[in-house]
Amino acid sequence: CTYCGGSIEPLVDLKTDPEGLKNTLRKGSENGIWGYRKFLPVSDDITPITRGEGNTPLVKTDRLSKEYGLDYLYIKNETVNPTGSYKDRFATVAISLEKVGGAKAVALGSAGNAAAAVSAYSAVAGIKCFILLPPGAAQERAWQNMSYGGRFIRAVGHVNDAIDLVVAGTKAFGWRNVCTTMLHHPYGAEGYKTIAYEVARSMDFDVPDYILCPVGGGILISKIYRAYTEMFELGLIDRLPRMVAVQAEGCAPIVKAFEEKAKKTEFWTDARTIASSINDPVTFEGVTALDVLYRSNGFAVSVTDEDILAAMRIVASREAILAEPASATVMAATKNLVANGTFKRADKIVCVATGSALRDLKMLAGDMPQAPQVGQKDLNELAKAVAFYGGIPR
Repeated sequence: CTYCGGSIEPLVDLKTDPEGLKNTLRKGSENGIWGYRKFLPVSDDITPITRGEGNTPLVKTDRLSKEYGLDYLYIKNETVNPTGSYKDRFATVAISLEKVGGAKAVALGSAGNAAAAVSAYSAVAGIKCFILLPPGAAQERAWQNMSYGGRFIRAVGHVNDAIDLVVAGTKAFGWRNVCTTMLHHPYGAEGYKTIAYEVARSMDFDVPDYILCPVGGGILISKIYRAYTEMFELGLIDRLPRMVAVQAEGCAPIVKAFEEKAKKTEFWTDARTIASSINDPVTFEGVTALDVLYRSNGFAVSVTDEDILAAMRIVASREAILAEPASATVMAATKNLVANGTFKRADKIVCVATGSALRDLKMLAGDMPQAPQVGQKDLNELAKAVAFYGGIPR
């Protein structure tokens, strides 16, 4: 918006058929996010380019809850989407629309997750996809994108620099810009709202006290809150959750702006963190994300890279969820917020795990012990190997 700097979003008509919309949300979807088509900016005659994205589990943690001293800690596990992240919810909508629009090629700048999603769905649609990744993106992410047929180009700088090149390329090469921000593709970005619809239905429309989201560009936290406001206006819920934006200390423009009670973010110089997916010095949806925090009586916090690594390990070992560094920020923040008294034992807390750590296993392997080796049919050596790991509980 040229007036306030906030993001301009498509509106959903909530007044013409409110009962039909409520029934859609109550029923849920057997077709991933496309069961919520009435809430998306697509016509009924569009055939979706889909791979079953959405319907991800809301895990009520057991061991992790006890570890943190909470009774109701949930993880929305987006790591099980087809390409391993919540970005598939964007890609299915955006590429479906681009296919209908006759796009021959698309391009985006990304830290890795968005590129994987768009590359995969472009492959299904038969559309060429060019991806620009900054140097901070893990090589494994580039390999995944190229496996789908993505035309990988290494871009110097940060993800915002890659996005600037894509914008310039739309005129030079005629490709369609599918960068995953509201600024660049507001229709595709509506797919993220379906996370909130699924969480609400999984909790029988009992609203969590807090929803924690990793924040890079700021789009996810904005869309989740937007979906809850839609459900509130429809009368399905009687209150709104408090939204918590979580960033890495090495790149925390939202946290800085919130602490200064600002309405917009500033460029973060020397952005540096292991959480490459949210290492965004430019917060594209900064104005909107901050507005969400103020409206929801929420707040923003940051965590260290050490906290992030510890959270990755504990979530994997307690709940069998491999959360990438950006995803682990919300679990790290939860631990800290319990410790400082902000979160109480009875609070209902939802952490959104946005992406899988299968591409970041080198980080988890850093302090793993050297595995013992045994000879063929050597039970004595096997006994020593078992003892190496503390033996068998009796």
